[in-house]
Amino acid sequence: MTTAIASTTVATSTAFNPLTESRLSLKSIKKIRGSEGYGFECKVYFDGVFAGEAFDYADGGPVHLMPASADMDIRILAYLSAFPKMPFNGFDLDITLDIAIGELVQLDNIRKTLTRAHKKSLCLALPDTQYGSYLHIPCRPDDVDATIAAFDRKYGSGQWLMLANPRDGVVMPPEYYKADAA
Repeated sequence: MTTAIASTTVATSTAFNPLTESRLSLKSIKKIRGSEGYGFECKVYFDGVFAGEAFDYADGGPVHLMPASADMDIRILAYLSAFPKMPFNGFDLDITLDIAIGELVQLDNIRKTLTRAHKKSLCLALPDTQYGSYLHIPCRPDDVDATIAAFDRKYGSGQWLMLANPRDGVVMPPEYYKADAA
């Protein structure tokens, strides 16, 4: 089923996943220090068009969007409201701007960490690995196949996810994202 809102067609059949999200994106993400930890500021794009700037002041409040236009704000909120609810600690949450942008910022942090880590390690996740965490196995580029074979023997083929390695770089599959662990 699709819904047309403010001239934006929205697919409502799949859950929000920052690894596969193509319509909402962030650029120029900068960490900032707030009274309750670290927050961020970034530029938000919707369908490739500048949509505004988002701020998390790390003060315990929500993410704030300074939209480029009222229409853009309406389009983004309509798009996010069409996603099915996300399970979280026994509750079902609507995908809000706060959740979507927060998940995209977290994904950016994970990608940056994996980009540094994969140069000398195979990075992988087991089925019980929490999203955002992964295992480091020291590995050279010419040892990737042997290391993969060893993990297939130990855990079973298809029972773990390759996130990054020295030969192929960062290769995070969409299955790595677990909304209920976010």
